[in-house]
Parts: sequence; structure tokens; C-alpha cells
Amino acid sequence: MLSPNDSGVRAAPPSLVIVHTNEGDPNGRADDLAAYLQKPSSQASYTLIVDRTGRIVRSNDDEFVPWAAGSPANERGLHLCFVGRAVQSTAEWLAQPRQLDAAARAVADWCRRYNIPATWLTGDRMRAGARGIGGHDTTVFAWHATDHTDPGAGFPRAQFVALVNKHLTGTSQQEDDDMAFTDEDRRKLDYIYGQLRPWPQLGTNDKGEPLTLIDAVAELKANDR
Repeated sequence: MLSPNDSGVRAAPPSLVIVHTNEGDPNGRADDLAAYLQKPSSQASYTLIVDRTGRIVRSNDDEFVPWAAGSPANERGLHLCFVGRAVQSTAEWLAQPRQLDAAARAVADWCRRYNIPATWLTGDRMRAGARGIGGHDTTVFAWHATDHTDPGAGFPRAQFVALVNKHLTGTSQQEDDDMAFTDEDRRKLDYIYGQLRPWPQLGTNDKGEPLTLIDAVAELKANDR
């Protein structure tokens, strides 16, 4: 569910993973947040979004610069947003293993693809150019481009990094499947979906819902009879 809100293709490969919370309903759906970010008026986007069910939704392709944490964090980082709030306690975070594990699996893939160390950075190290993982709050300490505090003091940084390293060192069948699914495969599926999804230009059905290409062709054939 790609967002139009970005600054174009990166000038250099990413060197950071930046973790966010969206500050909405912690039980919300990744799809709903992604749909909101598809609106130009939202003026924001991430790279990936993960909700409490463990569902991951792509908001920007890796090679594009999202609008997530100001400059230079946007340009240097891949940005993963947890559906959640910065006020969550560590216990509340750890009560969501599917969300944390799904996010860790995605971050491990990034670390592997872009040679990013699975280590949590301080603001000073991030500003000095170190590669690694940090929060939106870390970018504030590094560059003061925003004043956000997510993912919050309660975010289980050590446990999350341990999960990332677990996925880096102990590849499961699920990870093998994910690695086999390439960016080119994703682009092809996005293109197919773009052609088959409902199109308002094709008219609506009895419920007022936009027709898909298949629905519109079927209606034309029915009218020809």
C-alpha cells in the first residue's frame, strides 16, 4: 500500500533502521494506517508498518526516502512503524510477541541486505555516522530535526535487538520463504494488483462500490446480450 509521500530515490544505500510508533490505537490495523498514509494530505510515510497481529504492510519501497523523522534520518534510514504508542510500558510491549517478532524478522532482513549491524545506537553514535538501529527519539538526540519521543522509554530495546539477532543467526523456513520473495517479485505483484483493483473510472455496482476491471468487462458483456 505505497504512499505518494516521499522524497524520491535514495542517493545512497540506507545505513540505519529507525523504529517508530504511530501514536494511534495500539490495536489498530497496519492496513488502516497505510491507507491513511496514502493520502497526500497526511504528509507522512514509513517504509514498513507492523501491527499487533504480526501483519506487515509496505508503505514505501526500500529505495525511496519516506517522510518519517526529518533530515537526515529520512535519507539515511529505513523506517519501521509499530502500530502502538510511546507511553506503552515494557510489559505491554512484551505482551505483543507476534508484533515484535514480525518486526524483528523484517529488521533482520534489512540488516542482512544492507549490511546494517543489529545494534542499538545512541544519538551521539548515530550523529557520528555509525550504522545500526535506533528509535525516532534517537534521531532527535542526533539531529534535533523533530521533537518526537517514540518508540518510548518502555520499548524493549535489548529484547528487540536480541530478536533481530536471533533471526539473523537462526534462519527459519519462514525466513527462507521471505528471502526468496524479491523486490522485483513485489513490484510485479503491485503492478498486477494495480490493474485488478477497483477503479472508480469504471463505474459502480448496486452497492455503490467501484468496479474492478473484471466486473466492468462482465457488465459490458451482459449489456451486449
